[in-house]
Amino acid sequence: MAIGNLSGLIGAVHQPPMTLNKVASITTVAAQPFSVFDQIGTPGSGSLVVGNTTTGLVPTDADAGFPSIDTFGGGNTGYIQSILAGNTVACRLELFDLLYWVGSIPLNALATTTLSSQPSYDARLPGGSYNGLQIRLMIAAAVSATATTVTVNYRNELDVDQNTNAINVNGFTQRRMATFGLAAGAKGVKRINSITIGGTVATTGSVAIYVMRQLWQCRISAINGGQNDGPATTAMPIIYDTSALFPVVTPDSTASGLPSFLINIPNG
Repeated sequence: MAIGNLSGLIGAVHQPPMTLNKVASITTVAAQPFSVFDQIGTPGSGSLVVGNTTTGLVPTDADAGFPSIDTFGGGNTGYIQSILAGNTVACRLELFDLLYWVGSIPLNALATTTLSSQPSYDARLPGGSYNGLQIRLMIAAAVSATATTVTVNYRNELDVDQNTNAINVNGFTQRRMATFGLAAGAKGVKRINSITIGGTVATTGSVAIYVMRQLWQCRISAINGGQNDGPATTAMPIIYDTSALFPVVTPDSTASGLPSFLINIPNG
């Protein structure tokens, strides 16, 4: 089944609104994206360290740090109908389904971490499409002031192996994120093959690598501001009752603030 019109939305199964908030602020870099996944709130904190550098993992809502999504009815499709979001600082807020993660990978050696037997995240792709998926890095441990680079080799939507651009993580602080650029012509990411540490050896630092499907974003333009997006704005992206909902904060200032989300997820 699927919700295809207003009548379907009215008749859908409406779960209680999902709460996702953080009640501790972290130090950030202005205009740079940061993870707040390990901070306390609702749900409780998750871990920055995935703990797997051989195959990588597909996280679900059952893992620590992700909000729990009630099981959908048999054959039902779930959607994000509306999001009421806010923060105590001006920022950009993004919400993703975190499909795959691997790490943490130390930066104290110039080496390539090659993965094998990677689990598939196909079951969390609407229509089975890899298009639009992003590869991001997240700093698990702060990086020394060294010109250390990270490059990812991935398989694109056409089963062609390609390299991302190299990201220089010189001096990146813990929890900072950055988005890799895909190779010319690529539209999506089917799997991560390997991660290469290049440039100058770092004395400290480690990274995790994520594959993410963006669900929504908004701009919080003022301190203690908020935004209420209904279905016309969210465009009702499909999610799953196993989705690992993951917020990213890009603050205007040097603090993440206390981001909060109230999310309506009907299924039908």
